[in-house]
Amino acid sequence: MLALLVSFQSQGTPYIFWKPGRENKKDYTNDDFDGYIVEFVAEVMRELNLTYKIKPVKDNGYGSPQADGSWDGMVGEVIRGVGHKSQV
Repeated sequence: MLALLVSFQSQGTPYIFWKPGRENKKDYTNDDFDGYIVEFVAEVMRELNLTYKIKPVKDNGYGSPQADGSWDGMVGEVIRGVGHKSQV
């Protein structure tokens, strides 16, 4: 079974957002999130028999190039291998 990490930037209601009262948890699970993208990813992963983890982006950004040539945000996480797929 393969694994996929889905990163997201900020809250994008109705696409992906924290369920009420779960924003400040340190040990979160996929069940702490809701929205269209959450439902879509869950269904696709179930059909493909893949595991996944939804992960908020640490710097809460989409991604922009930095002076040293690196990227921050979701793009940077994908480049560094922290996230395998980013979704906004």
